Amino acid sequence: DFDNAVASMGTALTTEQTKILSRYTKELVLCYDNDAAGQMATQKNIDLLKDSEFTVRVLQLPRRLVDGEYIKQDVDDFIKFQGPAAFEAVLSGSANQMDYRMDAVAAKYDLSDPSQKVAYGEAISALIASLPNAVEREVYAGRAAETAGISRTAMLTEVERKKKKKAGAGPPGAPAGEPEHRRPAPAPGAGHPL
Repeated sequence: DFDNAVASMGTALTTEQTKILSRYTKELVLCYDNDAAGQMATQKNIDLLKDSEFTVRVLQLPRRLVDGEYIKQDVDDFIKFQGPAAFEAVLSGSANQMDYRMDAVAAKYDLSDPSQKVAYGEAISALIASLPNAVEREVYAGRAAETAGISRTAMLTEVERKKKKKAGAGPPGAPAGEPEHRRPAPAPGAGHPL
């Protein structure tokens, strides 16, 4: 039923594998086991793919109830017990990588507690500030504000503050807070030998 599926060995996805995959598709759906190791692998592979040409989505399968206890299941288990149509339904509802990352950050905080809400704001604004596109930053800042129950303006302000702070850090070894274009040029002959 699924013509275009590839499984990596365990949770190992390499740059070389992504190069091969790019010959066949521009969209990847990551679907690892729904346990801590699978979540870590998902995050690691999102990082690996963040500057690639792929559109990346994340599919998290629900746990399966067995004898009154919820257990993890992989794709094969899910299709075996729920059927291909059920898998197609959850696949079509898979989250994009940013939604996945934002959900992972939100899950770490009790957003009914004001101090946890502030900590969430710090963490999520740093994540959103890493996005290169201003429209994406605005869209995801709005979603984060809604999740935290704070104003969109406050979240956007924090995102832009984080972005400016990151931009002001400059390249390694540069004086902190001084934009790269304002730093003095190295003395002639002070560069690295060719």
